[in-house]
Amino acid sequence: MKYFLSITIILFSVNLCGAAIIVDHYCTNLTTIPAQWITQAKSGLHIAYGHTSHGSQLTTGMSGLIAFKGDEYRWNTGGTGGALDLRDTPFSGASDLGNPNLTAWETATRNYLNAHAEVNVIIWSWCGQVSSSNQSDISNYLSLMSGLETDYPGVKFVYMTGHLDGSGLTGNLHLRNEQIRDYCRNNNKILYDFEDIESYNPDGIYFGDKIPNDNCDYDGNSDGTREGNWAIAWQNAHTQNVDWYDCSAAHSQPLNGNLKAYAAWWLWARLSGWQGVETDTTAPGNITTVRDGTGTTDIDSAALTTQLSANWTPSADSESGISGYSYAIGTSPGSANVADWAAIANVLTVTVTGLNLSAGTTYYFSVKAVNGAGLQSNATNSNGQFVTTSIYHNSPEITAYPNPYNLSGNTPLVFSGIHGTNTEIEIYTMSGKLIKKLSGIDRGSGINWDCKNEGGEKIVRGIYIYKMTASNGEKKAGKLAIVK
Repeated sequence: MKYFLSITIILFSVNLCGAAIIVDHYCTNLTTIPAQWITQAKSGLHIAYGHTSHGSQLTTGMSGLIAFKGDEYRWNTGGTGGALDLRDTPFSGASDLGNPNLTAWETATRNYLNAHAEVNVIIWSWCGQVSSSNQSDISNYLSLMSGLETDYPGVKFVYMTGHLDGSGLTGNLHLRNEQIRDYCRNNNKILYDFEDIESYNPDGIYFGDKIPNDNCDYDGNSDGTREGNWAIAWQNAHTQNVDWYDCSAAHSQPLNGNLKAYAAWWLWARLSGWQGVETDTTAPGNITTVRDGTGTTDIDSAALTTQLSANWTPSADSESGISGYSYAIGTSPGSANVADWAAIANVLTVTVTGLNLSAGTTYYFSVKAVNGAGLQSNATNSNGQFVTTSIYHNSPEITAYPNPYNLSGNTPLVFSGIHGTNTEIEIYTMSGKLIKKLSGIDRGSGINWDCKNEGGEKIVRGIYIYKMTASNGEKKAGKLAIVK
């Protein structure tokens, strides 16, 4: 089996303020990268990548990301059509950082940069040589990189650690990676930490102390045998094409390719001028509108006692982006006495099932935006949805007559059933749209309606829902058929 490590060398004019840039497992949340820096990367970076199999995890992951998230993450040779310019394996004289030897890549880099002044990102991958390299070999690699930095002052070289090989924290691979990390931290270099990225699952659980290998296998009970696979376990516990996507990931699992692609785009954004999420101390913008119901509609009533839906306008955060939302449900605006606050992905709608709702009660959604730094906006509340199911089946004493009502008739439609108190009546379409409000006191003759909406127009034939609320708190509801 071959083992690879990727190294990025970048020719780019952005001033990175002399600070180290470490791209590791903290940098795999794609939603925290603001769209403007994805666009900036596509317009400003020109990448050439020389690699063999393990190094291809970045590019195959990036290819799968296009189908998963869309053309915003498109790449091709030359950057045509607004895509990221990523030239795959364009070099002559070296296949990777160790083939045909440990120095040929440096000559190939010089030749390519001299012939392609427009290229400002160059990536190479190892083929297992970090696992077998000694301290002197890595020192020579660092020295060669330093020489390139001196001779090409406009180039930003991105150092990279080697992939896992199962030798654990005391193994040579990890020790040599630590040598690279220490150099990068102490000398303000740019590091894509390949080993660190594949040592954590997306929930931040660490497997690096469990002798993990490049396939994401690990030893969970310290018996020296790798019986688990953190990537497969996470994939099985989550939804494909929602939480992760299938892609080819050489010697590994699709989820590992996902993480490598997310981290790659984080790197491109940082090199384009994005400062990352470390300094984001401000909350995201408040959500403008939260609507009850699905799609982009706003309903006033719901017909089920087991589920509710809501949708909302997107929030924005120019620093760390929007990573997701959280919601709660209550019987008053802003309350959470029905469903406590729960986090969801970066989506604009939610349907909550398994509820135990009371017919005749109004329920309200509250939604907050969450940015890449974990900060939340203020809650925005919906205007409520009234649950009508089953009331009209259990309240035969409520009368709307005549029912069905003929629009061509000359008599008004009369509501009765709550006597002696001031009563408000609301009439809804079956989709939950409020069309008319009435009020009055039923002293025995009922409350009349001329079958006109709030705009003064005659309603059309169909089935309608009415809700009656008395000042003493009594609530009734029913169905009404309108015919011609």
